[in-house]
Amino acid sequence: MTRRRWVYRKDEDGVMQAVEIMSDAELQMRVNAPVIGDMHYQDMRGPQGEDINSRTKHKEFLKSSGLALADDYKNEWAQAQKQRDAFQQGARSSERREQVARALHQVANR
Repeated sequence: MTRRRWVYRKDEDGVMQAVEIMSDAELQMRVNAPVIGDMHYQDMRGPQGEDINSRTKHKEFLKSSGLALADDYKNEWAQAQKQRDAFQQGARSSERREQVARALHQVANR
């Protein structure tokens, strides 16, 4: 739960009004928070000075450069983790058995 601070001030008609206050630092932090918008793209440049100061330009730059963000592989990493877990649990495939048998055969026939 967010803590809030209030001050009671009289308005022009003399009626007391509750006004929420915060420090200038808190206000500036809220305005410049990168989560709010694309502030983290501000003044962003590529290695050759390309302007990539927006989310769209950044995605286009990554695509044209053959690069990717780690988030692009989230599903692949999850699938690979499932395969590793299955392997660790003993659910080994017949392909793996054949590879081990072939390796043993090669070592034995040297």
